[in-house]
Amino acid sequence: MVARVLRALKRSGLRPTEHRPRFLQRFLDAGPLTRAVALVAGGSAPSQALVVLTSPVITRIYSPEEMGVYALYTSALAILSSAVCLRYEMAVPIAPTVEGSANLAALSALVAGAVSALAWAVLWFLRRLDPWGLAAAVPTEMVWLFPLTLLAFGILQAGGGWATRQQAFRRITRSRVVESAVSAGLQIGLGAAGAGALGLVVGRAAGYGAGALVLLGRDPGTRVSPLRLLSLREMRAAAVRFRRFPLLAAGAGLLNSGGLQVAQLLLGLFYGTQVAGWYALGQRMIDAPMTLVGQAVAQVYAAEVARLAREEPGGVRPLFQQLARRLLLVGAPPILFLGAFGPQLFSFVFGPEWREAGMYTQVLVLTMLARFVVVPLSYTLDALERQDLQPCWDAGRLILVLGALVAAKGLGALPGVAVALYGGAMTASYLALYAVMLLAISRPGWQRRGGVGAVRES
Repeated sequence: MVARVLRALKRSGLRPTEHRPRFLQRFLDAGPLTRAVALVAGGSAPSQALVVLTSPVITRIYSPEEMGVYALYTSALAILSSAVCLRYEMAVPIAPTVEGSANLAALSALVAGAVSALAWAVLWFLRRLDPWGLAAAVPTEMVWLFPLTLLAFGILQAGGGWATRQQAFRRITRSRVVESAVSAGLQIGLGAAGAGALGLVVGRAAGYGAGALVLLGRDPGTRVSPLRLLSLREMRAAAVRFRRFPLLAAGAGLLNSGGLQVAQLLLGLFYGTQVAGWYALGQRMIDAPMTLVGQAVAQVYAAEVARLAREEPGGVRPLFQQLARRLLLVGAPPILFLGAFGPQLFSFVFGPEWREAGMYTQVLVLTMLARFVVVPLSYTLDALERQDLQPCWDAGRLILVLGALVAAKGLGALPGVAVALYGGAMTASYLALYAVMLLAISRPGWQRRGGVGAVRES
């Protein structure tokens, strides 16, 4: 399977020396697995680098309060975007025919349009009621921009599935770079012009839109035009054929995303937008490098563990444990360093008013390390056809996080204590997921017909 990934990348024109971060060469032993990880990660490296490099500029233009409003906005967006296409976009690369893949991509975009319209109606109604008193902090323009951003993200997802099916890896890389560049450029420009939190929101929406336009383009010499393959009959057939994705994977995606984003929302609601802004910056800086390495490792591990589950079941546990050990060894030094010097680093890089963000990262050290190790391994349950366990874990994590933050608020705890309680709940949930995966591997007869696989960010 890994060899096929490498051959596909070679056909796309990417040479092994292109876009290869050097640190990834030392991540695993030399061989096809290492090269595949480096190549997949290389496609995301430029966009992630833009996020990191522009952050010190953005934090000097926008206040923690403005960043907090934006964080609440993006948290709600992230939860809904996990199911904006009802997960039909996940089926685009695996459709048995090119015609079916094209119609699934179009169906995903249409579903995104319907979900976005529904989101606008709900937002308009909530703003009229103003149940949490946030109407004054959230500009009216955001109510209009939210569904547009959600729609752009849905089209981006659908286009990404189609590009993956066409093995257009260069176009996927260009899309990510354009998305990050447009978003960061507009956020900096509009912020300098005094747009406030609205500048951050406009930049994000424009970034998704620009990335989607790149994905919807055609590479020179491409013979297949998706528009010529579309028909309502085929879309209906595709919707029925892959109905398990909206019926099963969409709900699981909402649970998973809710568990990740609910802390940001509750911290903002309970302690104000300034605290939400500090927490958001810490997460922004943590997510960029962790996403770069974690997603690359997860993609390659998914291919290899799926092969072993089919052909050599006895090899799943050694691979699982070996990768867990290596992730721990690679992730521990930088994460512990951040834990030791977080406040000083954030104050120096982003400005004195962001020192509190570094303090929040300090108390989340164990959570970061547990996440770095466990998340890339989470495809194990899909490979073992035990997807039924994942929604149970997602629901349990959501309950733990909600309980920790509500308890902190009820006890009148300070924001830092609330973040620490949240971190404890998240760490416990990741350790539980690791134990569940290890148990699924170890028990005889672990293979079981489950639901549909889901690309998740645990």
